[in-house]
Amino acid sequence: MQRSLSAQRQQELQRLVQRLINLTTPNYTRLELESRQQSRANRSLPVLLVPWEEDGPSAEEAFYAVTKDLVARGVCVVLHQPVHHDRFLLAFWDHGPIYALAQSRHLEHLGGPFWQLGLELLERLHPADDPALPRLEPKVRYLRPRRIPALPGAKTL
Repeated sequence: MQRSLSAQRQQELQRLVQRLINLTTPNYTRLELESRQQSRANRSLPVLLVPWEEDGPSAEEAFYAVTKDLVARGVCVVLHQPVHHDRFLLAFWDHGPIYALAQSRHLEHLGGPFWQLGLELLERLHPADDPALPRLEPKVRYLRPRRIPALPGAKTL
């Protein structure tokens, strides 16, 4: 199933990713020699990646990853093995699930068992867009941050 890309949904998704970027503090500054159109925000967030086939998301192939950096129009994730799919459903958690259709742009070996996958964010998806999205919600809920009880004897800051 080929989707037509909606400019409004692309902009909506870019605003949401920019909000995720603004919620946290960067831990590096832009390099003077960096020649990117948009500077990257180094953020580590858990995400769910689901390969997107012609007929929609392939839920049985879903896996978790961690973001390396974000820009309003893309994300780079760190993987424990290489993947070879053109499109993915990417899910974040921000007061609820955020779904996006993403296009693979590059896959690089980082060393050891780690790879980085660059994804271009194409458009935001809503649960009503595909019947598979609501079925993925239990896996997406796993992305929610949880408070861990203090360890005995641990000092609070």
